[in-house]
Amino acid sequence: MMVQAQSSWLALHIPEYALRQSFEGLTGRPYVQELVLPPTRFVADDEQGLFQILKHGAIDLSTASPLEFPMLARAYQQLVLVKLFSRTPHNLAEAFVQEGGGDTPRQIVKAEAFMRENLTMPISIEDLAGAAGCSARALQRLFHTYRGGPPMGILCNYRLAAAHGAIKAGRAGSIRDLALSLQFSNPGRFSVLYKDRYGLSPSSDLRFALYEVRAEKRRA
Repeated sequence: MMVQAQSSWLALHIPEYALRQSFEGLTGRPYVQELVLPPTRFVADDEQGLFQILKHGAIDLSTASPLEFPMLARAYQQLVLVKLFSRTPHNLAEAFVQEGGGDTPRQIVKAEAFMRENLTMPISIEDLAGAAGCSARALQRLFHTYRGGPPMGILCNYRLAAAHGAIKAGRAGSIRDLALSLQFSNPGRFSVLYKDRYGLSPSSDLRFALYEVRAEKRRA
């Protein structure tokens, strides 16, 4: 992509799964809600600030040594992400602020803590309601209001995020075993859900991850 000094506008199309992956990498935490990211027009200082980051990044990367390039590229990627996320209306950062409490009902906080602590165990809506200290119907209503989806859907997203983390770290030996360990009884369905969320099938993602792990070891 070329950005000229006289450019008057810049349009970017970024797949939702790429945003989710980038945000999880930036924060080190899974993002389990549905993404809400309306179209945004950058103006004045916002536009200039983003342009300056891209401009300086292009200059630095064009003169970087092979050893410096991957580290600089990662640093500029994070700078651009921070700029975009901080200036764009979305529900990403708000979810992390809410997760620890604040306006989030304690029933949701308790239910989500139970989810994270028992990702490899069978969990029913009744189990979640018991952990939250309310009825299953009340918990369903709370999750739809504050998380935009049902509790079991959020649990599924936590498990997908856990699978993604294991795969990206190169800790998954078998995709089938990983799926079963996270309570996905149908590995084929797991692969469909994973690809829809992260853009690649789990087997493809694992191949790339193992390649990156080996490359990092060679560089070290």
